Amino acid sequence: MSEPNIFYNLLNLSASHLDDLLVPITEVNGYKWITIGIGNDAYVGELVFERSIDYPDPGTWEPILVYNMDTLSGLDGDGASTSESGIVVGTSIWFPYFRVRMRSYTSGTATGTAVMYRDGLPGFNPLTFGSVANPSNEYAGFINNDGNKSVAIASGHAADTVVSAVPGMLARVLVTSQNTHQMTVYDNNSGPSGTIIGIIPANQPVDGKPFVFKAPATHGICVAGDAANPGATIFYT
Repeated sequence: MSEPNIFYNLLNLSASHLDDLLVPITEVNGYKWITIGIGNDAYVGELVFERSIDYPDPGTWEPILVYNMDTLSGLDGDGASTSESGIVVGTSIWFPYFRVRMRSYTSGTATGTAVMYRDGLPGFNPLTFGSVANPSNEYAGFINNDGNKSVAIASGHAADTVVSAVPGMLARVLVTSQNTHQMTVYDNNSGPSGTIIGIIPANQPVDGKPFVFKAPATHGICVAGDAANPGATIFYT
């Protein structure tokens, strides 16, 4: 018999002013998934879901994409915030600290609960290969965060490459040509700076095995140019 999926509840949560924390700063690196239920109580404001990899020093917080658990799709707008009541959202955990902050506020109180799962969410994995039945074209392919788009970068390409100028996810990188420098991928929609979300080591051989990142990109995806970069195909959403 398999062991039960250990989980941890945060109950009776609320936020009622600007920068109030609906979910307090919580260390989550012992878990693989977090689900947040926003209560039915009326409020006028915006809740943003944030993660940190360097809290408390200096304590940089970045928005993180979450899923609407009723539709298994990203939230409207920037994908990392909501002004709705009575919804349940969730995301996989790849960061050590998490919080939900009232980014803008006018009135009312947002309420909620949070559940963290040690072994991930039972029966649900949005990061897998799947097929879609479509009567018009009978399409089958990758879904969600495995990457549904790709960009090829030649070996030794010295210019920076903006793979995506909108929020999304770095899914996988397949090395197509070996070279002597590492390739670095940033969460940025214009240039190679900010949070690093992917690294391909120097002298990586061409072996047909993709590097799997599944790293949310809050701003966009940019690959730093380098005359000794490997050639690679970037798969992203």
